[in-house]
Amino acid sequence: MIDDPFVITAAYAAGAAALSFGIAKLSPGIKRKWRHLFSGVAPLGGVYAGIIVRDDVVVLDGGDLMFSGVLVAAGIAASLAATGRLNSAERSLLAR
Repeated sequence: MIDDPFVITAAYAAGAAALSFGIAKLSPGIKRKWRHLFSGVAPLGGVYAGIIVRDDVVVLDGGDLMFSGVLVAAGIAASLAATGRLNSAERSLLAR
């Protein structure tokens, strides 16, 4: 796995933005708050899965948990930047 935190953060933010756009396009009934929250938190499972697959024993210390918080904040910010102010009418246009 890439150990550069800037690359991980950029990839995480890009994944969160793509996930937010996909949710806005395919599920226009989901409210903005829940879409941004899910898009910001869900890619963290992929990050942890990559760590678990690589190592036999995984120990998360305080620095890892703080970096996870930074990733979630970056994901929510990317989600807001990608589809922040789309209302239901604009989301229905995306679905076409």
